[in-house]
Amino acid sequence: MTPEHLVGRDRGRARALGAEVTGVCRRGNLDLVRSIGAGHVGDYTTEDFTRNGRRYDVLLDIAGTRSWSECRHVLTEHGTHVRVRGPKTNRLLGPMGKVLLSWLAAKGRSQRFAFSITKPNKADLHVVSELLASGEVAPAINRRYQLSKIADAFEYLGAGHARAKVVVTI
Repeated sequence: MTPEHLVGRDRGRARALGAEVTGVCRRGNLDLVRSIGAGHVGDYTTEDFTRNGRRYDVLLDIAGTRSWSECRHVLTEHGTHVRVRGPKTNRLLGPMGKVLLSWLAAKGRSQRFAFSITKPNKADLHVVSELLASGEVAPAINRRYQLSKIADAFEYLGAGHARAKVVVTI
């Protein structure tokens, strides 16, 4: 099933595969999110996507800051909420505490909850390579650094200013 809507930051592949994409980000990134394929964008600092009346087949939650109860209200009947990461609210379990609570809350419902752990494999990398080579997907690169300046790259990333990918050239 091809999702009609997808919320998240990394949507290039979804758009290339025919999905209608909604991107939620802060105001300074709206143009960037549009440029990488989002047909609809929203500024989370001024509007709440969980209250806009739209429904989504897939909700890709990169930040993991929304609860299952907030997200399930914007999912279609058989929609899926995929959390990529989450806040470390529990010293012992880190983000897995909220993941476990969301997974338990979704049990027995037609809507699903999943936690994404990326395990790159040859087949997936081949698909991504083809999408990049065809131009259907273009990476959003914020800054490039030479290997000799890798400390500067880490400093930039650590400061939380990166709006897209940071590339280190070897």
